[in-house]
Amino acid sequence: IFSKILFAGWRFFLAGIIVLLITACIQKKFPKLKKEAIKSVVILGFIQTTLEYIFFYIGLSYASGFKGAILNPTSTFMMVILAHFFYKDDKLTFRKTLGCIVGFLGIIIVNVNSQSSFLGEGCLIISALAFAIGSIISKEATKIESNPMIVTGYQLLIGGFILIVFGLIGGGKLQVTSTSAFMLFLYLALLSSI
Repeated sequence: IFSKILFAGWRFFLAGIIVLLITACIQKKFPKLKKEAIKSVVILGFIQTTLEYIFFYIGLSYASGFKGAILNPTSTFMMVILAHFFYKDDKLTFRKTLGCIVGFLGIIIVNVNSQSSFLGEGCLIISALAFAIGSIISKEATKIESNPMIVTGYQLLIGGFILIVFGLIGGGKLQVTSTSAFMLFLYLALLSSI
């Protein structure tokens, strides 16, 4: 698990660098984060990159990829519910509530006959919750720092760095065994950034 977390850390750290380099090319200057936005971007990086992916990789280590694919979209339902409490103009309506109930029931029905574990499905749901909370924080951060690319670049960089540290402390190891492995790693970093 710690090797997966270390891998994710390097992937997102590199993705953050790529986003900031693209931003620098577009702006023709180094993208600086506004001082007032630092706290919210650090929190965003910790929640939406670090926590989300720690719980995601722990969850996938104890649950099937199928269950991961089924549980990951619960973040959408969670965002709808959280938005009700954080934004005055985004209240829960009857249709939104019904949609969330039907969606959650569908997830429960798909998982009813299979064994579930907290380390598997529980961690995947916590990962989805971290994504939903991060989306709320992201909206607030972009009110302070109006350029979403700067916010994204720094939150990936910070969250990735914390994942690297966590992976190393846990004894994770990362070895690039071939050129094709490095190219795949680069592709995944580009996928996360572009």
